[in-house]
Amino acid sequence: MDCLQIQDLLSQLHDGELPLEQTTRVEAHIATCESCASELDRLRRLSEAAKALMDARPREDAWSRIEQQLDADRGTAEIVKSRRRRRSMLWSAAAACALVVMALAGLFRVNDHELAVDFDKYLDAYSQDPDQALRALFAEYPAEEVDVQTATARVGYRPVVPNALPDGYSVDSIHVMNMPCCKCVKTICRDDNGDTFVIFEHDSEQAVWFGDRPRSNQLLGGVETTVIEFDEQLAATWRVGQRSVTLVGAGDVDDLSKLVRAISVRSNG
Repeated sequence: MDCLQIQDLLSQLHDGELPLEQTTRVEAHIATCESCASELDRLRRLSEAAKALMDARPREDAWSRIEQQLDADRGTAEIVKSRRRRRSMLWSAAAACALVVMALAGLFRVNDHELAVDFDKYLDAYSQDPDQALRALFAEYPAEEVDVQTATARVGYRPVVPNALPDGYSVDSIHVMNMPCCKCVKTICRDDNGDTFVIFEHDSEQAVWFGDRPRSNQLLGGVETTVIEFDEQLAATWRVGQRSVTLVGAGDVDDLSKLVRAISVRSNG
């Protein structure tokens, strides 16, 4: 299947309407195609925007602003034309309207300071009682325990962590979490000693979550990683393909390096 055929199926993939065999083929293509992965991510963002703006009304000059933006940006115009060839005029118009309203309303902005404060509290509580810390974080940002297939349908991509942990580590549970930045996949993991740690998969680099805590940039397992020390434990964030991964609760640098390398390598395999 070529990219055009794949992109014609992305909407059905996002809605969980494809047969299993076809889903597997499309996901395999997306895993190796940056263009199609980007298109799926854009579709997911548009879908989330449409849900958030169901009750919103565009400004009276919304369409004139759309025309001005398309005239000023040839690249945007070409993308819109391509989408119109693949989708109906109604969907393209609705998507463009949603993007304009979002831009005008500032809905892409995330209150980084508030999120950093909440996550800072989470790290403080984590070293004392990881389970209680998670409950407090869930109370602030709702989460639902799911399986891999459901998580994939909810966030628009297949979570990396469940199938990428190295030997000696296992998955306890998977959750989809509504953070201000995006829908995150949170996986609770455990090592052979029974110690737990948490891994978040999200859309963008989230070193901001750690506020003003001291951090260092290190090369772990061949991967550029931002590392934070807290109460004799480690947290880290690094890029994996189109997204970022944040790990909280590693015991030492050797464990962290092993996990970073395994997750990064296996996600690209």
